[in-house]
Amino acid sequence: MADKADNLLVALDIGSSKIVCAVAEPIDPQHFKLIGMEEVVSAGMREGNAVDMDLLVEVIRAVVTETEKKSGVRIQKVTTGISGISVVSENTDYMRLIPHNEIEQRDVDGLIADAQKVPLASSTMKYISTLPQEFAVDGIWGIKSPVGLAGSRLDGRLHVVTAKTSSCMSIAKALARSGLELVNNRLLFNPLASAEAILTPEERRLGVLMIDIGSSLADVSLYSGDSIRYSKAFRFGGDTITNDISIQTKLSTIDAEQFKVNVGMVDFRQGIDPEQLQSLPEYSGLRNSPRVFSNRALAAIMEASLEAKFDQIYREIKNRNLTTHLSNGVVISGGSSVIPGLDRLIRRVFGQHLPEDNMIVRIGYPIVSYPDMKYYAPQSISMSDHPNQLAYCSKPAYSTVMGYLNDLNRRHWKQSVTSKRKGILGFSVDYIKELFLRTF
Repeated sequence: MADKADNLLVALDIGSSKIVCAVAEPIDPQHFKLIGMEEVVSAGMREGNAVDMDLLVEVIRAVVTETEKKSGVRIQKVTTGISGISVVSENTDYMRLIPHNEIEQRDVDGLIADAQKVPLASSTMKYISTLPQEFAVDGIWGIKSPVGLAGSRLDGRLHVVTAKTSSCMSIAKALARSGLELVNNRLLFNPLASAEAILTPEERRLGVLMIDIGSSLADVSLYSGDSIRYSKAFRFGGDTITNDISIQTKLSTIDAEQFKVNVGMVDFRQGIDPEQLQSLPEYSGLRNSPRVFSNRALAAIMEASLEAKFDQIYREIKNRNLTTHLSNGVVISGGSSVIPGLDRLIRRVFGQHLPEDNMIVRIGYPIVSYPDMKYYAPQSISMSDHPNQLAYCSKPAYSTVMGYLNDLNRRHWKQSVTSKRKGILGFSVDYIKELFLRTF
């Protein structure tokens, strides 16, 4: 086993139902090679928050150990993220005066740094990320890259994400107790991470809503004009549907989950009889045994559960006057996105401002080719651009962990380019000094 994975990308997705660890090798800014990935059943996490530190540390150690065996490297540093209803995002404007009358990179960096120095309304919150949407130079908005432009004032419209300090500290503590270190001491917000792995440049430009449906949370992000406009975690997921089935059918949550996985749907595919009866497990104390339940009745429970939650998301988007940013529709991902008929339901809910036929809805998943395990950053939704054979990890359930890796990969190559530029500049300065000394 190699000593450590200094030149590799390592991601850890700490969810409520599963924990996934993945190791990859950078290839170029658009690709990396997956060399190891393992997952275990989660414990000690609920709705994005640590609730049992000992259990959480135990499962993190277990998945990291298995991934080390698979990849052949010793893992010390990882990138991970955070989600939950306590994470808050907002769009805010900030300003910075430019005394030298030309916008430099340090001015842009300074504007973002200044934004993170503004005291938060609550002392229990901390900054997670600050992402530029657009800039204005001397009052002219709509600028994406202001560096090099002449001007005496720089304004920035930023998407600011904050989270509870205690939640962030719990994740950091769990990593430390597991013998791990957080890369750059930086947590990603999961809705943004999932989008990293799934959304194409065209979707981000035209306007798209992404919903990553996990077991207990739905991570939502909205992009338009190549910028993030909205992000939030909603308290619902696959477990919500399971609980509603359990209540309506008097099944245990374990049996209700199995019932949902085996025959659950919100629309009937060809060859599926809506009136077909499914036998339910018999429990002592219940009358009318043996019990049966029709496909139609199960679909009605699932549809009501999902429609209420999707409508909640739609109302939030509408109240923020963001429905006009849905020109390219909705992308769904996450483990619960594969429920048959979910696309029809989303068209009905989110197509309230557009004809349903014009509402694009697709299932998003990371593109990893087989057998070379090469990841492709999202460029097009055209199937002709995809590899002929996809790896096992090309599933909606792995969007978040692949998003972590994609973010790491982009930063790796950006840092590499910056280092080369500094090296060339340093060489030039040394050469000029040496030439000067020789001459005089």
